[in-house]
Amino acid sequence: MGDLLIFFILPLSCLAQHPMPCNSGSQCSNNQSSICTSEGVCECMSGYFTPGGSATDCISLDEPDPACSIYSSECVFCGSSYNGPCLKCTNLVTSDGKCVDNCNGAFQITIIPNTTLTARVCEDPTESSTPQLPQWAIIVIAVMSGLVLLTGLVVILVFAFTWFNRYSSGTFEVEDTNTSLVQPETSHTFGADLRLESDVSNRHTELDDVDSENEFFQKLAYLRNHAEVFLSMLNDMRRRLKELPQDAPTAQQYRNVMRDVTRLLYLLNKKSSAIEVPPDGIQLLTWSEQILQRYMASQV
Repeated sequence: MGDLLIFFILPLSCLAQHPMPCNSGSQCSNNQSSICTSEGVCECMSGYFTPGGSATDCISLDEPDPACSIYSSECVFCGSSYNGPCLKCTNLVTSDGKCVDNCNGAFQITIIPNTTLTARVCEDPTESSTPQLPQWAIIVIAVMSGLVLLTGLVVILVFAFTWFNRYSSGTFEVEDTNTSLVQPETSHTFGADLRLESDVSNRHTELDDVDSENEFFQKLAYLRNHAEVFLSMLNDMRRRLKELPQDAPTAQQYRNVMRDVTRLLYLLNKKSSAIEVPPDGIQLLTWSEQILQRYMASQV
C-alpha cells in the first residue's frame, strides 16, 4: 500500500517542478499575467516575474509581493524561497535589505544573483557617506577651535582696552569751523582775561581731607554738563593761536589756558572711580568754573 502511495505522489511532485503543457497563445493564469508560448510552456508576460518559479503565479515588477511583507511592505522580491532579505523594492533598496525612498548618494542598478531581475541599490540613508573622523582627531579639532576663539577674544579685549585708554587720555581733534566760537565783538574781553586766568591756573593747592575730595567730585559733576563747551573753547583757542605770530605776547597765555583746559577735559571724560584727585584739583575746577562763565558770557 505504501509503495502504491509513493507511485502516485512522485508524478504529482514532478508536475509541480516542471512547466505544465499548454495550448499555444492561451493564458496560463486567471490574472492574465502569463501566456503560453509557441513551445507550449507558460511564461510570465513582460513586466511580470515569478518569484517561486511557476509561471502560474506571476506578479508585477512594480508591485509588492504579499509573501515578502514580513521584510517590508514595499518589498517586491525576497528570494525564490521567500527567506529574505528583501532584494528588490518598489523604489530603492539598501544593501542590508531595507526599502527606502531616497539615497544619500547615487544608487546603482544591479542584477539580483541567480535571476534576471534588476534592483536599484543604494547606501543606508541612516549612514553618512562621509567617513567618520577618529576620536583623537575630533578632540584636536575642538582644542584648536577653542584656542582660535580664545586668541580672537584676547585680541578684541586688547584693542578695546587700547582704544579706551586713548579715548580717555584727553586727545581731541581740532575741528576747523568757518565761524569763530568767540565772537569778534567780544573776543577782546575773553582775550584780556587769558593772562589773569592762566596765572590763576598755575597755582596749586593740596587736598588734605575728605571734604575737599567730595567738593572736587561735586564740581567735576557740574562741569561734565559743559564738556562740549570746553571742547569748543579749546578748539577756538587752537585756531586763534595759529593766527597769532609766534612771538606775540599773548601766545604763551593761550598755551597756558589750553594746557589746563586739556587737563580738565581729560578728567571730564574719565570715570570718577578711575580718577586720582590731583593736588591742585579743586583749584583747577574752580578756575574752570570761572573761565566757563566768562566764555559763555562772551558768546551772548
